[in-house]
Amino acid sequence: MKTLVKAGWLLAYENGSHVIIRDGELVYEGSQVLFAGKSFSGPADRVLDARGKLVSPGFIDTHVHAGHRAVHRLMSDCGRPEFLGQPFYELMPSIGKKSKGDPRRALGREIALQARYTVVELLRNGVTTFVEFGAAAGMQQALVDEVKALGLRAYLGPGFDSGTLGCDAAGRRSFAPYADDGQSHLDSALAFIEQHQGAAGDRIRGILVPRELDTCSPELLGRANAAARERGLGLATHAAYNPWEVYETIARHGCTPIELLDRIGMLRPGVLLGHCNYCATEGRMHYPGGRDLDILAASGACVSHCPINLMRRGRMLDHWGKYRSLGIPIALGSDTYPRDMVTLMRAASYMGKMASADLFTAPASEVYTAATITGADALGREDLGRLCAGAKADFIIIDFQSRHHLRFAPLRDPVRALVECGFGDDVETVVVDGRVCMEGRAIPGFDMAALLRDIQEDAENIWDSVEGWDPLGRGAAERQPYSFPMR
Repeated sequence: MKTLVKAGWLLAYENGSHVIIRDGELVYEGSQVLFAGKSFSGPADRVLDARGKLVSPGFIDTHVHAGHRAVHRLMSDCGRPEFLGQPFYELMPSIGKKSKGDPRRALGREIALQARYTVVELLRNGVTTFVEFGAAAGMQQALVDEVKALGLRAYLGPGFDSGTLGCDAAGRRSFAPYADDGQSHLDSALAFIEQHQGAAGDRIRGILVPRELDTCSPELLGRANAAARERGLGLATHAAYNPWEVYETIARHGCTPIELLDRIGMLRPGVLLGHCNYCATEGRMHYPGGRDLDILAASGACVSHCPINLMRRGRMLDHWGKYRSLGIPIALGSDTYPRDMVTLMRAASYMGKMASADLFTAPASEVYTAATITGADALGREDLGRLCAGAKADFIIIDFQSRHHLRFAPLRDPVRALVECGFGDDVETVVVDGRVCMEGRAIPGFDMAALLRDIQEDAENIWDSVEGWDPLGRGAAERQPYSFPMR
């Protein structure tokens, strides 16, 4: 069936860039776009009225950690100073214990609930494609089930390491290596990908994720890189993302994380690097003669920038303009929360301006491109992140008017208006592969109230259990006191 969408503004794709077309029209049939332009002259079987609204390519979240927010609620404004602001370390349990609520260690019903929450939040905020950054096999399987049911497009694959991080009896960061250097976990990830590659009408594809450089040996990274090349898979890892990782890499290998990846041959197009906000050229690293940004620029690897998670921990990317002037691709990711690409675009723009002291840095056009085209290109997908003939029918409709708020008024440039004043909640319709996954801000047949009720109940159980796994024996109230006294 051929569907014509009449847009107030259409964000189409021409000559390598988005273009805004006033009163444009989008036509798609099945899973493919047939036309994106000013006026379609042929017949259509169905017409969707999006006048007064922006029709845009769906957003691509290149850095998702599945789960709900219960454990992250214990980290806002809080943390152990010796972990140098790294949020992941705050979730490390005592060796031999499991931190309830950590999606890497969740079991049974909890996994299904967290996977459902993740996919629904992404969908609700206009993300049509996402990359999961290394959850364990159980969570990946639960995500497969939710993606099949709810209609998104996903890049999935169990994460793997050479060992596991935890805390010793004194609560200090500790690493326990695996006897096989993580080879069995890499094998399991490859088996998972082989099982699910191309599932759900090719909406599910695999990606290899060696989780972090400080938990993966160069040998494991090399084997993962070789396997990705051999099978034509994407590859993602966290790199140059926290001081612990940078200094440990220098101590162990005599080079920076970026230099190590380059030495292994792991820096190339099709590789996503989480964060890269502690490169050697960043003054706080005190690394004389650092060439990290030049190495990145020559490689074609893409930085997955997660601005809100950085800011929340007192960090920043220094800076967007510097990276882009060197030609380093930057895509956007939510990392933890909120999974709201509109808010992420605004944060990336503001961080770029503040870090560079330059109001021209990270304009709306660049952060919007990062949230769409650049993310798609990093995945090797010229049919995603843009609306043109031959692209996938993955698009969203953003409503500027129906709830009579004043945020967008008066409206001149819909892209700048959305980046400066919008939220994911302004997305009213989501279409993936030609299928309507959300309409009128409602997901067909989905009980949102039940999800919220189940998540709250699960979170209360998690908060009650914190003292049992916290390395210092702290309860939730001690880990994160209430903002004001609770009566």
